Amino acid sequence: MVFIPLELVCDTPCENGYNHTYIYVDTAGRVHTAYHRKLNGKWQVFYRMRGTSGWEPEERVVFTDTADAKYPSVAVLRDTVFLVWHDYRVGGISNVEIFFNYRPLNGTWSSDQRLTFTNAGNNGDNGYVPTLKISPDGNLRVVWYDYRDDPYAYNAQIYTKVRDSGGWNPDVRVSNSSGNAWYPSFDFGPADSVIYVWSDNRDGFYKIYGSFGHGDFPLSTSEGYYPDVVHAHGKYVVVWQSPDGILISRFQNGVWSPPLHLKPSPNPQKNPDITHFPGGFVVVWREDYDFYTSSVVGVVLDTSLNVLDSFRITNSGIQSRPVVVVDNRGYMHVAFVDYTLGGSKPRIFYTRSVYPLTLSEIAAPRNKNFKPSKRIAGRRVILGGRYTVSGRSLR
Repeated sequence: MVFIPLELVCDTPCENGYNHTYIYVDTAGRVHTAYHRKLNGKWQVFYRMRGTSGWEPEERVVFTDTADAKYPSVAVLRDTVFLVWHDYRVGGISNVEIFFNYRPLNGTWSSDQRLTFTNAGNNGDNGYVPTLKISPDGNLRVVWYDYRDDPYAYNAQIYTKVRDSGGWNPDVRVSNSSGNAWYPSFDFGPADSVIYVWSDNRDGFYKIYGSFGHGDFPLSTSEGYYPDVVHAHGKYVVVWQSPDGILISRFQNGVWSPPLHLKPSPNPQKNPDITHFPGGFVVVWREDYDFYTSSVVGVVLDTSLNVLDSFRITNSGIQSRPVVVVDNRGYMHVAFVDYTLGGSKPRIFYTRSVYPLTLSEIAAPRNKNFKPSKRIAGRRVILGGRYTVSGRSLR
């Protein structure tokens, strides 16, 4: 896999992540990104687009100089850009609400619209890290985690909200956790169904739970964080971070597969993100090589989840919170947060594959069975090229 040189999207201090949706590529190949940048001590929401002539100047979307606005999610429908984020303007840390804005591609931003109203006067009135997607029928859906049901703000639940032709509908609670449910992801399935996944500590430690909107279910019995989910090729596929690396599970014909290690490594693996293309799936994550070096690495999977290719996007220092999108022409787009200058000086970088992602560019899989493989002792570097699931080079 060959990528164009890294492009600096936003200089320090700016960041995003955890919602898997801070970049969006429209049908014309334009890249849309949203992030929060610190100005005069406060985080504010910004938007930027990469067109045929490169990156256009960033646009400030939120102007609440007395309060933070963070973690925007971006989506584009036809000729309109949509953003959601969580915002502290109503009551500070004791009352964080979800806000929304939009503009035509060639127009100006509308007025902010507040989506949640949970200001009951206690510390539980907080909604965080919204994720925005467009349903197959053209409606907007936003999902977030929310502490409104716990006045002590210990245990969140997953909530969702839909905007159709009549406007925004009421909030709907998705999860039914006796513990803390947070960092959700979701995707649309057949007949406009929806799957939600999140990390949940109802069993005494965090593991991955899911719902199709009518009852929660565990996806694993082991520890897990920061899941992402996609529906494609007749199956749901979920990836998440575990203490032993990135795990993957699929739901097909009414059955979830046992969680399996995606790409075993002696190095810590974090923050996975998954997308799909006509030939299969792509997963990216952060891999830590030592205290000072982390890279964005990934794999290309076929429709049966066999590993076809591995790649590594290198940059000096620490890279984190990657997101991946494959556009309608087959190009892979990756963005990530860079912490090379320190935790208080994050930056955002972007790159794109030089060639479209087609099966003719990828070796046919040697391993026909989707099975966990053994760790590779001493493996410290993942290079671009063709590998089996056990890490051996395909020749």
